Amino acid sequence: MGTWLKKYLDNRRDYFTSAEYLTGIKECARNADDCDFLYQMIHPTGLIYGCPIQLPYGKAFDDFTLGDREEIKRILLENFIHCSIFTASNDYNFPVDPDAIVLNIGKFYENIIPEISRNPKAVELAQSNPYTYIEYILHIRTFLDDLFVENNFTGYFFYSFLSLDIYFYLKWLKSPEIPVQAEFEDVLATLLKLFIAAAYSNTNDIKRGEKILFENFIRAIKLPESKEKETLKFLKGSISLDNIDLSAINIIILKKICFDIILMVIWSDNILTLHEQRFINGISDRLKLSSQETEESMAAIQKFVYENWDNKVIYNNKINYRFLHNGLYNRLTQAINKNKSKILNEVYESKELVELLSKSTTQDLTTEEKEKVKSQLLDILKTIPSLAIFLLPGGTIILPVLLKVLPRQILLPSSFRQKKKE
Repeated sequence: MGTWLKKYLDNRRDYFTSAEYLTGIKECARNADDCDFLYQMIHPTGLIYGCPIQLPYGKAFDDFTLGDREEIKRILLENFIHCSIFTASNDYNFPVDPDAIVLNIGKFYENIIPEISRNPKAVELAQSNPYTYIEYILHIRTFLDDLFVENNFTGYFFYSFLSLDIYFYLKWLKSPEIPVQAEFEDVLATLLKLFIAAAYSNTNDIKRGEKILFENFIRAIKLPESKEKETLKFLKGSISLDNIDLSAINIIILKKICFDIILMVIWSDNILTLHEQRFINGISDRLKLSSQETEESMAAIQKFVYENWDNKVIYNNKINYRFLHNGLYNRLTQAINKNKSKILNEVYESKELVELLSKSTTQDLTTEEKEKVKSQLLDILKTIPSLAIFLLPGGTIILPVLLKVLPRQILLPSSFRQKKKE
């Protein structure tokens, strides 16, 4: 520790100060609200699911080495930098220099987790070298010191909870004079209770070993003593969604993050029972999520797994994730069937598209014609919100399924289709 942060900032400085990057962030600040910005930034990284796949905005990890838990540290660090520059782009008074941004992270954690900065070692580092101080904070925040928790499914979700740090960092940036510690602790405690209730939504029979695992997980999150006792008491009582106060989760981005984590908990055993589906419906209702928002979250998880099927994190757990991987096709087919009339109306509006689809049934299309078909179909799908979530680059999933689901008459030559109308 104490060797990597300054080198890392020097390594990434050209990226964060490039005209292309700054123009993109400013454009995002003009066109996206905080919820859209955060979700689009955090979700592809895999942090919400405890699977560190890549850096924000689809940037692959390079060979720069930070040591233990390097992916998690880098995802946190870069999300913090993105949040800071996004905030500055909105004309808030905040430095845009990467070094100044990173050194400000210490002030944030002193606000929401004061115990970190009160540690004698942290005090010493803060006085001697601010960079080693930030390294120490990131080390403490990402350090899971319980092997029992780490080697079970709870190990993944320990890192999922770090998504909340990023939300509260952006909130703190915009109003640093307003304390956020109490709100942060309330949201953490509420998510922990939801996590426990979701894990046992299919049964009330909690085995002794499982209870010990959850007790250790609660302690690993390092809540203040009063909140920790409250959550442990919940574990020992009647574990039910009805017994959880969800008032702390009152912002749409918090709802989306928490709902995504809970979905992953329920789906982590590779099946979805009737009781678990009722729990999903119940939490969706309690959080006041629309049916479209609920559907988008479900599809987003499956899309994430599909896109990263060959990544080492997913690859090493393919048995657990196969349910999500295969489920994407079923969900996609249902969504297309549900919107089939809208799709058909849009297709029939384009004479060129209809003719090309018809031609494809009797002869091979040229490369240019195939690109026209693909482009026009994807443009149509982008206008339907419930299908837009499935649009991977190039339409690699949705187009083959779409062409199977569309009525056969649209693929027939025009002469056959005219006879059918007559």
